[in-house]
Amino acid sequence: MRRAELPDHPRSSVVTGGASGIGLGIVRHFLALGGSVVAVDRDAQACASARVAFGRLDLVCNNAAIHPIATIEEMDLAAWNEAFRVNVSGAFLCIKRALPHMKKQGAGTIVNIGSVSGVSPYVGGGAYAATKAALAMLTRVLALESRAFWSHCELYLPGFHPASNRRQWEYGAYTRGPCREYR
Repeated sequence: MRRAELPDHPRSSVVTGGASGIGLGIVRHFLALGGSVVAVDRDAQACASARVAFGRLDLVCNNAAIHPIATIEEMDLAAWNEAFRVNVSGAFLCIKRALPHMKKQGAGTIVNIGSVSGVSPYVGGGAYAATKAALAMLTRVLALESRAFWSHCELYLPGFHPASNRRQWEYGAYTRGPCREYR
């Protein structure tokens, strides 16, 4: 994994899903680089909070996700919709709230955490794979729409490393990224 490049000072970030797993690893990494971070799990006002607390908003990392396990035949609509609400609509809303601040600043970075499941699905992971594929397309559209004022947006695709144990994977010890970078 390459070292994250943060914008010039003041470095202020919002990381969704920042209380555990890969998100907690991202928060710790940004803090180690000297950044100021608002780590949230279920807070729709995170972007506004960061801008108020730090005076600006340099980076949003959309990491929050849920992962229902069921075949398409077994998946109920409520679980399917909840996966899209958290994994896609949550990222969309964070981006939507961050854009006016970043546009006013003339710069900003959006990092969306996708998954290799979005391009390489597996049995029982249909909802998760579909949401991560949707997040990849959202990132591409964002890159096209924000090209005039923005530093960059990226999509990282973490994946399970078969030689690792689950605990290492949950804390972000193994990632494959950036697989795609959109400027």
